[in-house]
Amino acid sequence: MLVGILTAISAPPTHLDTHIRAAMKAGASDKAILQALELLMPSAGVARFMEGVKTWSKIIGDDSAATAEPKPPT
Repeated sequence: MLVGILTAISAPPTHLDTHIRAAMKAGASDKAILQALELLMPSAGVARFMEGVKTWSKIIGDDSAATAEPKPPT
């Protein structure tokens, strides 16, 4: 969840990168990290979400995810 908080407060991408990698090393899946980022969208906004996804996608090697349109919450 720290990944979501850091994204919401506009932490520098390098800081977010460090914590995403640490979460993955601790056992968090790519999907779990993405879900944490999705949870912040209603309160922090789409712009913060997209910044987080941009960093996340570089780490997992899927740059296309950084340009995808976010799905609105249901």
